[in-house]
Amino acid sequence: MPRPRWIVAALLALGLGVAFLAGISPQRPDLHEAADLRLFNAGNIVSDGVFYDPTTMTAQAIQDFLVVKGASCSGDRCLKTFRQDTWTRPADAFCAAYQGAGGESAAAIIHKVGLACGINPRALMVILQKEQGLIGSRGPSAYAIERAMGYACPDASVCDSRYFGLYNQLYSAAHRFKEYRANPAKFNYRAGMTNSINYAPMTAEYDNIGGTRCGKASVYIQNQATAGLYNYTPYVPNQAALDAGYGTANDCSTYGNRNFFLYFTDWFGSTQSSGGAAVLDKNSELAFAGVQLAAPLEDATCTLPYDGCSRAYAGGTIFWHAHTGAHVVRGAILERYLALGGPAGALGYPVGDDAAAPFGTGYYTYFQGGAIYWSAATGAHEVRGAILDAWRQAGAQAGVLGYPVGGDEAVPGGYRTRFTGGTTYWSAGTGARTIRGALLDKFERSGGPAALGYPVINDGATSTGDGAYVDLTGGSIYWTSATGARVVRGDILATYRALGAQAGPMGYPTGDDMAVPGGYKTDFRGGALYWSAATGTKGVRGALQAKYEALGGPAALGFPLAHDGATTTGGGATVRLQGGDLFWSPATGAHVVRGAILATYRSLGIQAGPMGFPTGDDMAVPGGYKTDFQGGALYWSAATGTKGVRGALQAKYEALGGPAALGFPLAHDGATTTGGGATVRLQGGDLFWSPATGAHVVRGAILATYRSLGIQAGPMGFPTGDDMAVPGGYKTDFQGGALYWSAATGTKGVRGALQAKYEALGGPAALGFPLAHDGATTTGGGAVVRLQGGEIYWSPGTGAHVVRGATLARWKQLGGHAGSLGFPVGDPTAVAGGQRTDFQRGYLLEASDGTVQVGAAG
Repeated sequence: MPRPRWIVAALLALGLGVAFLAGISPQRPDLHEAADLRLFNAGNIVSDGVFYDPTTMTAQAIQDFLVVKGASCSGDRCLKTFRQDTWTRPADAFCAAYQGAGGESAAAIIHKVGLACGINPRALMVILQKEQGLIGSRGPSAYAIERAMGYACPDASVCDSRYFGLYNQLYSAAHRFKEYRANPAKFNYRAGMTNSINYAPMTAEYDNIGGTRCGKASVYIQNQATAGLYNYTPYVPNQAALDAGYGTANDCSTYGNRNFFLYFTDWFGSTQSSGGAAVLDKNSELAFAGVQLAAPLEDATCTLPYDGCSRAYAGGTIFWHAHTGAHVVRGAILERYLALGGPAGALGYPVGDDAAAPFGTGYYTYFQGGAIYWSAATGAHEVRGAILDAWRQAGAQAGVLGYPVGGDEAVPGGYRTRFTGGTTYWSAGTGARTIRGALLDKFERSGGPAALGYPVINDGATSTGDGAYVDLTGGSIYWTSATGARVVRGDILATYRALGAQAGPMGYPTGDDMAVPGGYKTDFRGGALYWSAATGTKGVRGALQAKYEALGGPAALGFPLAHDGATTTGGGATVRLQGGDLFWSPATGAHVVRGAILATYRSLGIQAGPMGFPTGDDMAVPGGYKTDFQGGALYWSAATGTKGVRGALQAKYEALGGPAALGFPLAHDGATTTGGGATVRLQGGDLFWSPATGAHVVRGAILATYRSLGIQAGPMGFPTGDDMAVPGGYKTDFQGGALYWSAATGTKGVRGALQAKYEALGGPAALGFPLAHDGATTTGGGAVVRLQGGEIYWSPGTGAHVVRGATLARWKQLGGHAGSLGFPVGDPTAVAGGQRTDFQRGYLLEASDGTVQVGAAG
């Protein structure tokens, strides 16, 4: 806080004094004028109370004064360094005894002479200056020291050498002033009557013999001290001398008594009020008003800073300073004042008496540097500077802040004062501002000025009227009864305000500004604002924000790259993140899409494309990742990139184990070449779908053969069953038949009635695997398939039947279906002694020993 102005004012007064004493002559025309000579009263140059008060300065205070005023002086005749032996003088009717000593300083001599003769040491120093310029001299001469006070140096003759020397001059002059006071009738000028006083000496030097040229003034002298000055220097300044300030005027001007007034006023203040006397007068004034301070505890002393005086009484202490006057301080306010250093502390001197505080049960006292307020509930505490000004503007103790509960306290970068209703903070950059209630509690719990800086405004209601806020150099605090008080800072605060603060979409904060990995976030009623150096501040709301946080927030998905917003097609919302995008719709909820899957999703038109909104989050699957959408799923692996599978194909893919079983798709699903169906190629097989057959997988060598046959456009048509294991190999059913595979036979196809008979007879488990695709018989008119365990023949007239073993070999010897027996008309059947196979024109009987007999039909 700014330093109290009273200290500056006091130092300034001393500094002006140094300027006045810059040269030997007390009448330099270029000296800065400070005292107002319009206030010069020829009949009352100085009051008796001031002139005859010996208690105004200690010896040390006099020495300090001489050092300041003689700062430019050098040599052992400078009063700040001057020393001389003094001798003892006994007491007489005018002065008390003076105890001589060897090598006494000028300050000690001035102090002891003042006490012995009852003369104000300030008046003695003023006379030393006005007579010989000794106080401010740069190098006093021996002549000036010998005639220091001008004592026994009449205008018309030489000085009397019996009174030479600093000590002799000081004591003799002080003694003479006491003589003037004790025996006024013996001297020319008297108090209480009108005196005729010359403007200038009546000498030939002034061409003023008899006083006829320069004239005289009629002066009613009001007190003995002023009469003494005229008896000592018997001239009154004319108007020209008064108009000249410290300068010279005309040849009828004299300056001694004018300069006494000037130097005393500039150096020490009023010539009319003495500190010690003013303290006593104040006590009398208080007693007359009914304020009894009871018995004094000490004599009045004038040893306080800047030449102040005080006297302690049982009921309080009266303090006096030339710039403030005399005022009483009492009770708990006095205790606090003294604890703060009294006049030497930050508060300086009181500028008014204690008084009852209006609109409340308490008291206050104002000082140069602030005020102390007291109430029974709060005790006594000081309020100062700009904080005091702001408190007054707010109604002081009768306002919202009430009485202070803490003193003026230093906090990092400024000050604070705590009141019953809040705290006022001050810094040079912000001035004095107040924070109250829950806002104040949050501010202090968050580290106060050290963490959040200083308030830049007083707290107040928000623009919507349902909360309160305060702006700080390091952020803002917002409060509602529902959310409590929360801190918002930095770029997040700037964005929050740009969005309308609490009146915007985010509403009031529900959490404090908090660090998250790589940045910061603040939660609000309507969502959250996130900040990082790379992305700035962006907002995420509602279900998107809930999903974002559920997935780990910035630590998992990075920071948002833009505020959330509606999707391009409407009906949903999205937010772009460093680590992926979130999408939401009422039907699907909120889900994340990331990485290469996100890139592909965007290329497909995001939610406006065939995939629609995501229905699941990005998830790991063996070897890669997948994300489910309304229209299917996108799968990614390092080897395949991102590919989409939809509808029944995707359902079948997942039902069969997805990537773990079939690997990843090698391309997006698509229509089959012939139309009417769909397919997707996978690392572990292909899926095919048609309305009639549904979706089924084809894999491995069977898939290779299926492709070589023209896939669904070939004789097999669409698959009607999934790739399945059979004893010794695999098979897949199709609209046009089935493809069978074994390591020994490879992949071969069986169709129609041949395939039906094959399966009816037990398929590969009974007849082994086909050795070739089925085909037409050599003579036409029928079909055949060769199997590991026999052959199946078909014709329109006979249907499909199997021929096996030795029977098959004998039949072929006879020409097979083109021979005498024709096509088989039945499957082998057991008979007595073997098994029989019937043909169109006979039969073959296979005995148990492997021989085969031919039988005629019939």
